[in-house]
Amino acid sequence: MNLAVLDLGSNSFHLAVFTSSDRALLAPRRELRSPIQLGASLRDGSIDGAGFARGLLAIESLLRELSSLHPGCQVVAVATSAIRDAVNGHSFCEEIERRHAIKVEILSGRDEARMAFLGARPQPRRAPREGLGR
Repeated sequence: MNLAVLDLGSNSFHLAVFTSSDRALLAPRRELRSPIQLGASLRDGSIDGAGFARGLLAIESLLRELSSLHPGCQVVAVATSAIRDAVNGHSFCEEIERRHAIKVEILSGRDEARMAFLGARPQPRRAPREGLGR
């Protein structure tokens, strides 16, 4: 099974595709990125019209590429500071849900920092487990 994580960041939108094994471990499979610069589109606390349109176009492009490479892939989406801080950030997320049936979770600053830390630190390699009792 494939799972895609769509990270709607201030500088870029990032789509990472993972595949799960029979042991339910996720392994990275592919990464797609769109340098959106959404944070630079904040005007008077709102995402301006050009940034709003650019963001929606980038998501459409990333999802189209995902669909061609991994049809039927489940997508989980999260938004970070630019969208969280924008007055119209919730409207942006609602438009994504309306267009693509993807609910975007807007991360708190604390959750964003925690996930960035977990993503940046080296991950230990796990030996395959044998049997169910271990």
